[in-house]
Amino acid sequence: MHPHDERRLIRALEIITATGAPASAARGQWDAPDRVPARLVGLSRAPDDLDRRIARRTELLFEAGVLEEARAFLAEGPSPEAHKALGLGVLAEVLAGGRSEASARAEITRLTRRFARRQLTFFRSFDDVTWLEVPPEEPTERTSERVLALLAR
Repeated sequence: MHPHDERRLIRALEIITATGAPASAARGQWDAPDRVPARLVGLSRAPDDLDRRIARRTELLFEAGVLEEARAFLAEGPSPEAHKALGLGVLAEVLAGGRSEASARAEITRLTRRFARRQLTFFRSFDDVTWLEVPPEEPTERTSERVLALLAR
């Protein structure tokens, strides 16, 4: 671990504080013979459908009171790591009067789209992912059924 890798250093200290042992002490469990093999299923959506869903999710967050939640969270004095949460900095700007709510909605949507694309790139690097195309009109319950059927094979 690089001494300037603050995120991993903090996580290592958290593990030591919680368990009394370094994370490396648990590595033997990762390849234990009794581990259940994992199957990876990736859900793929058309880019325009994904963008529409992300924009709607952002709207729902604001309708549900994300600004009030951010205000309470920031009042607690969160850690530097928590400040890296997607959109929290944008919400802090709104609360400080430096950005409009409309601008924040657009920026959080943009940041989430970018994050979703990075996730897709990451998961596409795995050789053992079974990809399942999800049509825009398909209900969540039907997608779940298809995933379960795929895993049952």
